[in-house]
Amino acid sequence: MAHPSSSGADGEKQSQKVHPFWGALVIMAALAVIFVMAYPFIASRQSENLPLPTAEETAVKVADRMAPLSSAERARLARELLRSPNPLIRLAAVEAIEDWKVREAFPLLETAMEDNYSSLRRRAMESLWRMDREKGMRLLLAGLKDDDVDIRRAAISQLRFANEKRFIPAVIPLLDDRDATVRFFALGVLRKLTGMPYFARISDPPAKRQEVIRQWKQWWAKQQSRWEKEIRWATVSPIHPTRTDPAPALRVTTIDDSRKRLTDYRGKLLLLHFYGTWCAPCEAEMPELVRVREAFPESQLAMLGIAVNETQGERAVREWVKKFNLTYPQALATPAIVSGYWIQGVPVTYLIDAQGRIRYRWDGERDFETFRRAIVRLLQGEPSGRLTNATN
Repeated sequence: MAHPSSSGADGEKQSQKVHPFWGALVIMAALAVIFVMAYPFIASRQSENLPLPTAEETAVKVADRMAPLSSAERARLARELLRSPNPLIRLAAVEAIEDWKVREAFPLLETAMEDNYSSLRRRAMESLWRMDREKGMRLLLAGLKDDDVDIRRAAISQLRFANEKRFIPAVIPLLDDRDATVRFFALGVLRKLTGMPYFARISDPPAKRQEVIRQWKQWWAKQQSRWEKEIRWATVSPIHPTRTDPAPALRVTTIDDSRKRLTDYRGKLLLLHFYGTWCAPCEAEMPELVRVREAFPESQLAMLGIAVNETQGERAVREWVKKFNLTYPQALATPAIVSGYWIQGVPVTYLIDAQGRIRYRWDGERDFETFRRAIVRLLQGEPSGRLTNATN
């Protein structure tokens, strides 16, 4: 049996030894890789995984408070809750009025359309017509002319279930609405109310949809004289938000290390946008906000973006800025800001006036025209204060 010589064994052992230089080089390379991977997380300030309050939790608390009360007491409680600066509490009050059918509080739903919180305005409009048909229908008709695209969509959507032929004159103008969804719902309502076959799916080519709209306009030109008594329903005026609330304190450090406070924006409007780079509706909305920035000079309108729940911190926001070529400041949310501005999801956009008061809050994605019309309304000096921190 052959055995390896001792000299051969020694040579093998020597060949298995690693030179200290190469060992150190491998360790340094590994550390470099780890550093490169970890650097964006170390170098950037991290946004905490922020707990977001929920409207559902607030609604349950309000419902529990109303449960043992009489109808009159529920109405008084609803009035009290609608004075709250917390929009989630006000929304819960509107939901409770509908859930408990608090007839004494129905007038509060009419004035709720003057609130600055879009979700509350929509819920009040959708609720009242199911409980008080005549008063509620007036809110729906006013909603058809609202500046907020979400309110118009909700109003025409509700009319699909109303089966009110007298409102045909109010629906016809929506054939020229700037929003494709509103136009689509209008086609469906007209077909249901008249039985006419003119209809196009939202997936149909634009030419097909325009042809159907042309058919409806031709039909209306021939039939309009038959609806003279109902024309008045097309003249119901929109109800604009008039409520004001002091904007909560705001202190942030932007990703460019600039410190911003709410008081820095006194004397001009501020569009405050909460978003997430991980949020699909936020991404869809960004081109609309870019258009807003281009449409108004900095002397009239300031804009500030605040990113919520960014696990990759500033790195993700910087990529977002580059992707959309944003020119206005961006910052990471803090727990104090999320809590102070009652953020339960994104996108959320506030329009704050030159005196530091909340004039609009939009939950969810909006289009350029919704923002533009609200901004122009404030720049033109629309009076405010009917619902200042209260519902009278």
